[in-house]
Formats: sequence, structure tokens, C-alpha cells
Amino acid sequence: MTKDLPENFRLALATGMRTIWGPTKGARAELLLVPDYLSLEELFGKERVWLKPAGGKPMLNPETEALCLFHLLTVIPNCEKIAGPCPRCDRFYIKKRASQKVYCSRRCGNAQTAIDRTSRRRDKEHSAKLARAKRAIREWKHARPTDEWKQWVSKRIPEMTPKFLTRAVNKGELKEPAHKGRRK
Repeated sequence: MTKDLPENFRLALATGMRTIWGPTKGARAELLLVPDYLSLEELFGKERVWLKPAGGKPMLNPETEALCLFHLLTVIPNCEKIAGPCPRCDRFYIKKRASQKVYCSRRCGNAQTAIDRTSRRRDKEHSAKLARAKRAIREWKHARPTDEWKQWVSKRIPEMTPKFLTRAVNKGELKEPAHKGRRK
């Protein structure tokens, strides 16, 4: 992966961070990684490492900061288990098991699956309801009733209200039948 990077980026990954070991309580030491800004300035030039906003203090160039963070990421134990972002909650996470492919937790996975399935079920029910409405409209055309078509259909199919039919016509899901030749 690093062989595809330009030479100065590879050098920055090798020399752009300084390793400092610090003592802790007990017989352990703590590893601290600190960006070596002098090395980065030598490799890239001062103007590519630092941004100088008008009236503010200098800050790291986003490209340099990303390079430092990538370096930190590569030395984290089990860095291959870092994944994300989760499509549901948009967080990065550490995989707990090998089968964990998409979501940060089972809770997120189950919630997203429930949302998807509910949406699909509702779409299917809506399509079936529209199909029943279209059949009822064809029957209304042949029956020549005295009622307006919305009232007639809603009487024939109780769960279908005139409001539903109006909304379906406005959305273009149903075609309003022609009124020519109807008795009033």
C-alpha cells in the first residue's frame, strides 16, 4: 500500500513521527507518538505543513494532519479491526467478530434491517391498495353510479378513504377517471 505513495510521503511516514517511551506505575512503559514537525517541514517545506489563517495562530495543513493520523492508526494494535463508518449511526468502530461487516453493533444492524423491511412491507401494501383502487375505478366506469367516484370506491373498499384517493391522484399514482356521460 505504501509503495504507491510518493517518495516524500513514504519518508514522512517513516520519520514524521517521534516515538517517546514514558514510564508508568509498575513495570510498564507507555508509548507516545508525537508528530516531528521539523522533519515534516524539511520534507514538504514549511508552507505545505502549516496554514496561516488571517489573524489566527498557525495550524496544520489538513494533508499533513491526515498523514500524521494515518501513521498513528498504523501502530494501533489490531488496526485491521477498525471499520466504519456505520451506515446507520455514522460512527467508526472496532470489529468485535470476524463476521461483523457493515454495522457497528447488532443493535444498529437489527434497527436498520427492521426499518428496511418495514419500508418494503408498507410499499408492498401501498401497491396492493392502489391495484384494488384501480380495479374499483374500472368497475365504477361500467356501473354508472350516481355517486362521485371517490365516494363510490371508498364505500366498496372500507379501508380506502377519499383522502387516500385524492393523495394518490395528486402524486400521479392513480389516474382520475373521466366524468363524461355520468348521471348526477
